[in-house]
Amino acid sequence: MLTRASSGVHTGVGYNLLPVSTSLWKYTRVVLARAFGEFTWGRDTAIGCGLSVATIALQVHWRLISVTDWKQHTEQWIGSVVLPFVAALVIHIAWRLVTAPWRLHQDQEQMHADEVFLLSRKLETCKTELQNETDKIEQPDVALAWDWIDEGKAHNQLFGRTEKDIIVHNRSNEYVYRVQIDPVRLMSALEFDLIPSIAPSEKHIAVGRWMSAAHRDMTSSSRTDYGYYFASNEHVAREKGWYVRKPHDRGIGDAWFKIPMTVRYRCRNIEWITEFEFIYDMGSESFFTRGMGKRL
Repeated sequence: MLTRASSGVHTGVGYNLLPVSTSLWKYTRVVLARAFGEFTWGRDTAIGCGLSVATIALQVHWRLISVTDWKQHTEQWIGSVVLPFVAALVIHIAWRLVTAPWRLHQDQEQMHADEVFLLSRKLETCKTELQNETDKIEQPDVALAWDWIDEGKAHNQLFGRTEKDIIVHNRSNEYVYRVQIDPVRLMSALEFDLIPSIAPSEKHIAVGRWMSAAHRDMTSSSRTDYGYYFASNEHVAREKGWYVRKPHDRGIGDAWFKIPMTVRYRCRNIEWITEFEFIYDMGSESFFTRGMGKRL
């Protein structure tokens, strides 16, 4: 018997063949089992031969064949019925014996092909599962930025504006959905509108809304600077440790806000979060620093 191996004599069919430790007797038993494993034809032939002999016996019993003829030609009568069956049976047995090694090889080829097919299916399944797990591990890059959208950047820079917008920038190559910045909770809450989706490499303004302490009504970042919200909540931010001294002397004051913020979004049917720290310096340059990100 032969088997495929990873080294040995190279053949033209794309794989290597090496002998395995199978004894002659074991190989012979396997071949004979393949030759006569389903020998129904031989059984049917023997039954047919027996019925023919019984037919001759009935003809003699009913005197359809004369007794004298039967006694003189008994062997010929039986031989004329039995020999064709025996000849056909011998030829069939010889054919089975000759073709058994080839049929055994065909069976092994089919078994191998089936195994290769099953293994290839399992391999593809494993690759798909691995890719799915890898996608779940690799978090899409979604960032918060203190900036203007590209269309208004030149105009705002020309007039020297320092107050900007909170921008959600999808820096990945996939769509992200249901983008939500968690509320900032000081004396009054700064809550952000839900962004339904952001295309790959696109930016979207995050609109913040809060209760105006001066007018006792709701206002938003699209109408009012964030400075008004943080200024009216400075004492609560100080109590929480979110209003701290600057490490330098640039800007108007000697302290700035350090606000922890979290953005949530969905991608590939998985919910993700990324944490940021918003450094807000009124009248100066504010910015975000990125923290931990994970899937939920």
